[in-house]
Amino acid sequence: MFTAHDVLFGVLLPVVVPAVMLGWLITLRRSVAGAPSELSPSAGELARGDWIGPAAIGAGFAAGFVGVLGVPPFPAVDSTDWFFALAILLAVSGIIESLWRLPVWCRWINFLADAAITIALLAWPLVRNSDNPMRVIGTLAALFVVLVICWERLAAPGRDWPALETCCATALVAMTLMMSGSKKLGQLAGMLAAALGPFVIACWCTRRIRVGSGTATVVMLLVFGLLLCGRYFANLTATNGVLLWCGLVAAGARDRIPGIERLRPWQQTVVGLVAVAVFSGTAAVIAAIEFARSMSEYGY
Repeated sequence: MFTAHDVLFGVLLPVVVPAVMLGWLITLRRSVAGAPSELSPSAGELARGDWIGPAAIGAGFAAGFVGVLGVPPFPAVDSTDWFFALAILLAVSGIIESLWRLPVWCRWINFLADAAITIALLAWPLVRNSDNPMRVIGTLAALFVVLVICWERLAAPGRDWPALETCCATALVAMTLMMSGSKKLGQLAGMLAAALGPFVIACWCTRRIRVGSGTATVVMLLVFGLLLCGRYFANLTATNGVLLWCGLVAAGARDRIPGIERLRPWQQTVVGLVAVAVFSGTAAVIAAIEFARSMSEYGY
């Protein structure tokens, strides 16, 4: 089903690109710590590192996209081709927000614009080809409101996400999309999960590098877009789509569970992984059962 080319460029490349960028950031931080007076203010701001998350995730995802699927045409012919441009757009947006201390209202406008562009680019064929476009627009508007509420509660500036749980939730999105009839969407979600891999290791080794709000925003919007395409352009059921989204939200909401701050770090991680497994794991199991059933019907 997967070739060596798919594994090399769809898994390893999205891992290597963020890993190199994180390694460079760690080196820069050591330089700042060793001789802070000799460095310019801009170097100190870069060493703070909040911008590295959106940059690394966007670069890793975009590199994997080009490596597996090639450079997409512009304007995109297929909705999924927009993910390459979206990854770059969201990365740049996250870098700007992280490097320049924007006021709260600017950050709100930034996210609302990113969310609107994401939905508009991916869902335009759905609206254009629908017999009842106003109904589709109403549904998309409702999804937009849900997305904004989730972002405000979980990924607004200053709210970090645990890396391992986020990576696991995204990997289960990839598995479920793959078994829901779309290898391409599954590969894209797998690239996103692979790009999060180095952050898991970095967060395990040093608590100074984390999945900040800018990174969480990029992941949230890309996963939302993948689920949207999976629901309307593949065979992802509404139930599995909701479960997968709840799994990602559960990853981001781990630190907001009442009383969890009294637990040890490893215990908090276990709670987060269990929450992800309950939602995203259930979706993956349901999709696997349906996939096996469909294969048996075709005699495989």
